[in-house]
Amino acid sequence: MKKSLFNDQILENLHDDIKTIWPELQVKYNSEVESTNSLIKKKAKSGDYTPPLLLLAGEQTAGRGRRQRSWYSPAGGGLYFSLLLKPEVAPEELYIYTVLASLSIQHALQHFGFDADIKWPNDILLSDSKLAGILSELLDCGDSDNLVIIGSGINTHIEEFPREIADRATSLVREEGMAPPVEALMSRIIAEFRTNLEEVTRQEAREDLHKTWVEALGLGGCKIKIRTEQGLFSGTVQEISERGELIIDREGNLMHLDTGDIMNFYNSGEK
Repeated sequence: MKKSLFNDQILENLHDDIKTIWPELQVKYNSEVESTNSLIKKKAKSGDYTPPLLLLAGEQTAGRGRRQRSWYSPAGGGLYFSLLLKPEVAPEELYIYTVLASLSIQHALQHFGFDADIKWPNDILLSDSKLAGILSELLDCGDSDNLVIIGSGINTHIEEFPREIADRATSLVREEGMAPPVEALMSRIIAEFRTNLEEVTRQEAREDLHKTWVEALGLGGCKIKIRTEQGLFSGTVQEISERGELIIDREGNLMHLDTGDIMNFYNSGEK
């Protein structure tokens, strides 16, 4: 069995880095959890965890993605973490946190030389295979202010995936033969996230972030096929709304989607 990518020295180094980047951010570590999002949700509801907080795990036994899908998270295989924050935007604009996380992870990976892409709605790709996923959730705290949880799993060191996902998942080591030190990657992600988070309360800044994210997706005007719970649909991408909805034109009828799996896409001028 592989060991966690974290040890006492690595965690100490990470704590020191984050104190410089984001002094208020609390850092917690568990060697094994069901999922970082689930644990944060439980601890925040009980009052044990308060924002801002970063939870790291060496392994997830029941890692989750969108639509209740599982996320393969073995010990020694990746960077598994969740952020607990007090939202600074209206509920209808909470998608901006998925945008923030997507861009932060992409830019951090690019900093270390990995040509990572963003795939709508919440995936990070490397060589057209899934490298990372993001799951953002609103936590209803009853009489208290609501909180937002942003979780991610990044495949750094996994060399062999389960058969059912082996054809669509990848890792940094699998593609490039190496991965940066886990504390360096985490610190860079936090630095990227923190820089943009400070601006997110401004409407103009949110619009700029949304524009950058949409450009990174590269879907404008493309013809796509997308699978949803309602079936497989084809159409032309008209826009991606401020709430992250994919709006496609299906022979004159506009379809608004907040989730789905894009099977393929190409520019309208291509065949």
